[in-house]
Amino acid sequence: MEKDASISKSQIAKTDITSNVKVTADSVVVTFDLGGAPVDNINMNDIDLQISSTQILLDAPFGRSNVDLNFSIDEDSVAAKLSKKKKTLKLTLSKK
Repeated sequence: MEKDASISKSQIAKTDITSNVKVTADSVVVTFDLGGAPVDNINMNDIDLQISSTQILLDAPFGRSNVDLNFSIDEDSVAAKLSKKKKTLKLTLSKK
């Protein structure tokens, strides 16, 4: 009898998700590399984002990231774009 080879979300080890931050005079763009996701079908429902005026926290079943900013952002101005092909999540926010 064969055992089920599927892996549940609770069995996946969380790793650090890398991020890249680009700052302009009036905005900030944070790109998270989701390449460590164990499946090809990444879904925004699997990603928990917490955004404050100086910090962005990302938590997903496959990893987490913490971005501390040395300036204030408008947490209500976030625009998110998930690229399943590139396995990235791009956040664009306005600076205060």
